[in-house]
Amino acid sequence: MVTLHTTITLDDAAFTEDLRSEELGRILRRQADRVEAGYTSGVMLDTNGNSAGDWCIDEDDNGDDPA
Repeated sequence: MVTLHTTITLDDAAFTEDLRSEELGRILRRQADRVEAGYTSGVMLDTNGNSAGDWCIDEDDNGDDPA
């Protein structure tokens, strides 16, 4: 089993309510790209380069693939 832990905070005043969903989608797409590239953790950055949160992947002890 693999567990993905993600925390995202979009407090930046530069993102209006209308743009937050677009920004969130961009951040999650970048996170998915990094997982596909083999990363197991990282910091999520918004468009302005500010930290928007972090993420990590935890695998169970026996390394089973859930697929």
